[in-house]
Amino acid sequence: MPTDIFIVSHNDSRPLWRENCKRGIFEFMSKPALNISELSPEERLRLIEELWDSLNETAGTVPLTNAQREELDRRLDDLECSGPEGIPWDEVLQQIRSRSR
Repeated sequence: MPTDIFIVSHNDSRPLWRENCKRGIFEFMSKPALNISELSPEERLRLIEELWDSLNETAGTVPLTNAQREELDRRLDDLECSGPEGIPWDEVLQQIRSRSR
């Protein structure tokens, strides 16, 4: 799938883009449109995955709000203090099997 596309919303025929005054309005016009409503569920999921992976390539560029940063710090502090919480997989599997009997 090409990376130089702009997306047409399934609710609207107008393309979604961020205005970028430095590039000008004509740069995006030569790029092919992708009509999301014409994609199969599998193709949509693949597009989501590619978009998600592209965010990972530019780590640190996705801004966090102060509330998000505070929550992440709180969770890290909890993890450092109490260690990972949860049930080992073997125990979960045993509980599931005992319920089905």
